[in-house]
Amino acid sequence: MQVLKEALRVKENTIFDLLQHTFYERDFAYFIKLAVHLGDVTGYDNRKAIKFGELSQLLYLSSLLHYSLTEDTTNTQQLRAEKQMPVLLGDLIYGRFISMLTNTGNTGYLPLYLTYLKVFNANGVEELEGRMVFDMHHAVQILTEKTAEIMASASGVAVAVVQNEANQYFQTHWDAEQGEKVTTFAALEAMM
Repeated sequence: MQVLKEALRVKENTIFDLLQHTFYERDFAYFIKLAVHLGDVTGYDNRKAIKFGELSQLLYLSSLLHYSLTEDTTNTQQLRAEKQMPVLLGDLIYGRFISMLTNTGNTGYLPLYLTYLKVFNANGVEELEGRMVFDMHHAVQILTEKTAEIMASASGVAVAVVQNEANQYFQTHWDAEQGEKVTTFAALEAMM
């Protein structure tokens, strides 16, 4: 989890210092717990499962920050003035996701993650244009499915088996395990 904490630092600051965003425990732990659970189900090495969980968690956090663009934004001036920092930090975290993917030798899984990003970005644009309502609940469900595909591929287990397990995990854990608000880096470190 040290990798995740380091990814959330910007020089002497953290994302908590730079953003006015409400985070919850699940924003930092859901995908790691999911990957460990799927690792247990498939017999996959726990440490390796945690690495995949951290990758998905970073991608989720990047998406969460970008998603904040569509929340409570009433006009273009507000979008420019108030949303620049979340976009920049989301891009920074996404860059750290790519670095981690590369440094751990897992670039072969990039197409699965890109499938998620394609859907996320297309839906985000449609929501900004007022053509649909898109929420992070749906995004998490999609990334849960992609994480399951990656875990299935890594462990050599049938995708359908792992996908079913991941869907059940999502249904029982995402809404139920929001957790406490995490408002400082110290609170995040205590959680981990």
